[in-house]
Amino acid sequence: MWSVRRNVAQRYVLADTFFYCTLARCPGHPLATQGRARTKLVVDQLYLAQLQEVCLKQTRFQKILVGSPVLHNSLLHNYYTMVHSTVLLKAVQQILEKGGPISGRTALECQEVLGIYAGFNLMCELLKEGRSKKISLKDILDLHSHVLSGTDPKPSRLYSIPVLRNIFKPQKIAGVLRKQQVYIGRNNFIPANHKLVPAKMDDFITWFNNCILRMQPLLSR
Repeated sequence: MWSVRRNVAQRYVLADTFFYCTLARCPGHPLATQGRARTKLVVDQLYLAQLQEVCLKQTRFQKILVGSPVLHNSLLHNYYTMVHSTVLLKAVQQILEKGGPISGRTALECQEVLGIYAGFNLMCELLKEGRSKKISLKDILDLHSHVLSGTDPKPSRLYSIPVLRNIFKPQKIAGVLRKQQVYIGRNNFIPANHKLVPAKMDDFITWFNNCILRMQPLLSR
């Protein structure tokens, strides 16, 4: 019975997605408009039920002691996993204990771990300051600077040649807004033009500070 209900729910979500995409390409399409009116009500109820379930899990999670070292290590390990780091938890612990490179890992990998750990601690400090302090551009740039503190590109020997130095100008990346167009390899997504970044960051910060309290359920915490 549960599998049947789940299959029906997935079909509603899929149909709602198709109707949404159709209306995005052809606004006012009569059949898509009628179909979306039917599916949206069901999908909204499905999402609401999922959010309520996550809220219950969140309430149980918050009962765990905040100062628990087990919880702290788990959060830290999952944080490394989210940024696609290939360093295992045991190696992470060794790097943090030593505060530098360890055998079996490159210097760059070790610096990435130390940078992420510094950013993780700064993020925890920002959370401790409470909701009275709004997130600013400086906070985001400081966080970015901490994370990339050990991996910020340094000028190579090529920059000692005047001609190449004029063509390939070394730029600081950590903690600053980029000043050139960048691309993501093997990806259709193209990041915004560098001239638009300051305005987009302002829009993001305004949205974050004004709307984050109303978001459900985990993003508001």
